[in-house]
Amino acid sequence: MKKILTTLLMSFMLTAAFAQNATIMSLAQAELAKRGLNETEVRARLVQNGIDVDNLKPSDYASYQARIMQILDQLQAEKAGSAATTAAADTVQVGIEIAAPVTVQAASTTNEKVAEAAISEVKEVKQDSTAIYGHAIFEGKTLDVYRTTDGAQAPDTYILGDGDEVHISIFGSSQTEIHQRIALDGSIQPAGSSKIFLKGMNLAQAREAIRTRLSQHFSFNRDQIAVTITTARTVTVSIYGEVGVQGGFTVSALNTVFNALTAAGGPTGIGSVRNIQLSRGGKTQRLDLYEYMTNPNTKVPYDIQNGDIIFVPVAQKIVAVYGAVNRPMRYEMVEGEDLVKLIKLAGGLTADAYTRFVQIERYDDGEKKYLEYDLNQVMSGAKRVDLIPGDIVRIKASNEPLEEYVAITGDVYYDGNYDL
Repeated sequence: MKKILTTLLMSFMLTAAFAQNATIMSLAQAELAKRGLNETEVRARLVQNGIDVDNLKPSDYASYQARIMQILDQLQAEKAGSAATTAAADTVQVGIEIAAPVTVQAASTTNEKVAEAAISEVKEVKQDSTAIYGHAIFEGKTLDVYRTTDGAQAPDTYILGDGDEVHISIFGSSQTEIHQRIALDGSIQPAGSSKIFLKGMNLAQAREAIRTRLSQHFSFNRDQIAVTITTARTVTVSIYGEVGVQGGFTVSALNTVFNALTAAGGPTGIGSVRNIQLSRGGKTQRLDLYEYMTNPNTKVPYDIQNGDIIFVPVAQKIVAVYGAVNRPMRYEMVEGEDLVKLIKLAGGLTADAYTRFVQIERYDDGEKKYLEYDLNQVMSGAKRVDLIPGDIVRIKASNEPLEEYVAITGDVYYDGNYDL
């Protein structure tokens, strides 16, 4: 079977008719060796990108040329980058596991520098074809970590607590500026007013409570008062499990659970993104990153509070889908989700999907099996197909020749193919 891959590669340099020549085959293998690649890893990456070289026809080679060469270039670049990272790690000797709690603050600390180095190393590891959908959101600047209020504005859903600094501007018939920190009992007390208890309210509720109370002492219309958080309190959360750096992190309360996970380097390559555990006050709830990504306005509380414990377990149900879907890769599934849900997570079918066939590669008691279904029946709900960990779903692109058409060329206004 491996000969098919080298045949395909050499067909891009020569014609397919000569690709079976032994000399040409050796040249193809030499091309891979020159790039520092081997047939096994190239084949695996091609399958990851929905290209099954064993089932390609010689007539299809030309249409896949650009994609395959791009994949080879990408693999070669990744290997070069990995080698450079390994060499640097040998020199610097930076470890990923850190036993002591890591404090992330505005000021640079020794622990923070070590944590950032470890996070960078983790990100290098995660740039492979085995990544789970959702892991990439914790890389780069997709999610940032707010150390202070600078650069971030508290949303209406922000939960207030002692230590938050509140600024009130009144610009009606009465004009005044009030700046107060929420006390330990959860209240502020503007001059001439009784205490206003704000702890536990979100910012929208706090605005209404402040407006109602101060309207008894000042003269202003509803739109002539502004309430903002000038400095958010800092909180310390503990993050454990399958993350880049475990320990305690001190960050601004403006962050969500997912921002805090970014400070810890995000989940490792086997870390769950759909079963993240948040423990608070003796209660634990499950957070689902996919739900957050598809509906950020969900009412699930993603805020963090002082003393929260975040735990990322190992992902249990990973399945892959390749071929004619908009986002072919590996996904984490939860109980009750079937093949239709997987296709939705993958962005749906492409326009050229062959909807009369879908294949699932599955290992059952260590034995490989192939299960095949009519995709139309699956998508319509007539046939439910449940998935198990390790399943690989393949959806073919339609390659049936066009029939019932006529081609018109020559001295006409609009040449081309037309329905017959």
